[in-house]
Amino acid sequence: MSENRTDFLEEDLRKLSRTAGIVPTDTTPALQEGERRRIAALFLDLEGFTSLSDQLDHEMVHSIVRSIMSALARIVETHGGYVDKFEGDRIMALFGARAATEESSIRAITCALRMQEALEEVASLLSAKGLDIGSRIGVEAGTATVAPDPLGHLTATGKCVNVASRLEEAAESNTILTTSIVMEQCGRSFEWLDLGESKLRGVSEPLRLFRPTALGEVVTARWERSALLAHSPLIGREKETGLLEQLWKKSVSGESVTWRGGAVHMVALLHGDAGIGKSRLAHEFVTHLLKTARDTEGICFMKGQTAPVAQPPFWLWIDLLRRHLGIGQGMEDSQRRFEGGMEKALESTSDERAREALRATRPFLAEMLSVPGEEKPSETMREE
Repeated sequence: MSENRTDFLEEDLRKLSRTAGIVPTDTTPALQEGERRRIAALFLDLEGFTSLSDQLDHEMVHSIVRSIMSALARIVETHGGYVDKFEGDRIMALFGARAATEESSIRAITCALRMQEALEEVASLLSAKGLDIGSRIGVEAGTATVAPDPLGHLTATGKCVNVASRLEEAAESNTILTTSIVMEQCGRSFEWLDLGESKLRGVSEPLRLFRPTALGEVVTARWERSALLAHSPLIGREKETGLLEQLWKKSVSGESVTWRGGAVHMVALLHGDAGIGKSRLAHEFVTHLLKTARDTEGICFMKGQTAPVAQPPFWLWIDLLRRHLGIGQGMEDSQRRFEGGMEKALESTSDERAREALRATRPFLAEMLSVPGEEKPSETMREE
């Protein structure tokens, strides 16, 4: 192993820890000592470091673990959480402990998914050197007593903390495990895999367990549900609809091109107070467009959403591509789906310059979507 490996890993991990998003500022009253609060507890345990210790010097292992834990702690803070403690290669984080929030479970699951993505990047770095790591994550929500311990460190005690720890122990490698409590609090903010009831070690009653796999539909709008029964016409949005149609016609007319001769991409922002019908307007416009456009085969309609909290870099575009390709978080066949999507895109592109550009961007798209087994962009490619 080269002497520069630690420096190489630490630099990549520092880049990895720079997640986008602003740590939320709580406006609730300051926490009182011994106060009972509804929180979400998260436990993450790294796998593979026992074998890693057999292959590397203990100082190098310590340096790698420290760098990874620093990156994970930054992700926790970005999602409004608090790192309660580190235990070797294990981390415990609390959400809603310092100040009450109604989004503790959503923040914890979003954080867990982001942690998984970060660790996938770490695993790819280590696997290139012949080293393997994984992780297990457990999340539970409930009431806990939050107070300083004898050393003054703020910590939480309660059944939900114990259950979260047991969930982490029971989780399969590279997965997140939680209960129906968290699933119900998060609702359709995520996609879930129902694992049925199971008995956890140290927990008296069986629990219904779930695995979050990806961000889901936050909520189905009332107008979208009612459309199954009777469609009510969109009234009073002629001006806005007209503007969207003008942009569409300008986009497909070929009049606006870049200095290289490519199409000018346009973005339409619908902005306004909640409940005035922004989603309805977008839905009606796209539906009308797909019904009336002359060449519907030339239209690729993609739908995505932003993260519920702590927006990661490029998340909207990542979500758009993942939904379009059918790639979920941690899916075993993600490489096959990615390859199929790239082949389909190349087949539908007649311009050879566009085909070459698409081939050149493949490593970047694979890295952005965390697709395993794909070529990583080199520094030369990044500069180009």
